[in-house]
Amino acid sequence: METFGLTDKSFQILLEIFRNYPTISEVKVYGSRAKGTYSERSDLDLVILDELDRKTLGEIWMDINSSDFPLTVDLQVYGEIKNENLKKQIHRVGKIFYVAKGNLV
Repeated sequence: METFGLTDKSFQILLEIFRNYPTISEVKVYGSRAKGTYSERSDLDLVILDELDRKTLGEIWMDINSSDFPLTVDLQVYGEIKNENLKKQIHRVGKIFYVAKGNLV
């Protein structure tokens, strides 16, 4: 499995966080980490493809911020993105970061 330049530990931290939220079925990575043009300190651009209320998104943010994850995370919900160019970029370069168990890719 591709880890997008993250250590196994860092990758597992985020997977465990997403697993704690059964409403999340798929998360994609986009930006430099998806394209393979990242540097060691590049942020991690993630988009949740499911509908998600703001309360749950806030809880996920708190989980990430209170974890040992070492990088800045840009986390968005796809349905709330207004920028059409960003949506096109996600479709063009986005790669699967997390898929809930039982969902087919």
